[in-house]
Amino acid sequence: MKSKEPQIDINSIPASERTKTVESLVSLIENLQNQLAKQSEQLDTLVSEIKRLKKLNPKPKIQPSKLPKQSNGDDSQSRNVSSKLKKRAGSKKRKKSASLEITHEEIIRAENVPNGARQKGYQDFIVQELVINPIVVKYRLERWQLANGTYFTAKLPNRLSGNHFGPVVLP
Repeated sequence: MKSKEPQIDINSIPASERTKTVESLVSLIENLQNQLAKQSEQLDTLVSEIKRLKKLNPKPKIQPSKLPKQSNGDDSQSRNVSSKLKKRAGSKKRKKSASLEITHEEIIRAENVPNGARQKGYQDFIVQELVINPIVVKYRLERWQLANGTYFTAKLPNRLSGNHFGPVVLP
């Protein structure tokens, strides 16, 4: 996957511009390109060695595609188009907002409508929101005074188990 750098041909430079400095720069560029290619190969070797030592998966060897070549006939093109349109089983799209109960509707008026434009209805945009409201319940427990002067008080439901927070808040 390495790209081949374009080589500079000294012969493509006009003789009037081929000075000693230009020639030395061209040779320097060629040397640097060769050095870069060698370092890139070394880097690939070292990376594969590190992967081997760390017992990582090596670079996969991907085979070229074995699909038949397309011919220019209308027959193969129509088969390819129909195969692209097919969906997997169970992937049929459905409108997920169709089953939602709309609790509030708001009409947004367009601004700066050009003269001569006619209104053609509305485009719906569904937004779902979650509102969390506190619910505070006061349990009024009956109290009775017994003949001996002591009090008898009704018991809280078992689901509260004496807590000041409901079973939804407490695990």
